[in-house]
Formats: sequence, C-alpha cells, structure tokens
Amino acid sequence: MIKKKIERFKEVLTPTEAAEYLGVSRRTVDRAAEDGKLNKYRINGGQRVFYKKEELEKLFTIED
Repeated sequence: MIKKKIERFKEVLTPTEAAEYLGVSRRTVDRAAEDGKLNKYRINGGQRVFYKKEELEKLFTIED
C-alpha cells in the first residue's frame, strides 16, 4: 500500500520542480495555472500545490 502511494506521488511535481522539468520559469507555470490552462492539485487538502506531470507535458509540448 505504501509503495502504491509513493508511485502515485512520482507523477506530481511542485511548481518549482515543474518549472525545472520543463525548462521554463516558475512564473510561466504559475501563469498557466492562473489562466486555467493547468490544474492545481493539493494532496490530502493541504496547502502545497502540485501539478500532474502528464498535464504539464501535454500543455508544454509543441506538435509539428
């Protein structure tokens, strides 16, 4: 059960981690969330914000 929870948390990133992962500024990530282009998630109703890696990749991927 604990391993399952750990695996699930690998799929989310903090705003700073998301910016580093994408190679953009943290402000760019925050702005995408403010504009409604990116969902914010909170784990167990906490105050910390997380983003799903899958959603980040979809939003910031350029298709030819």
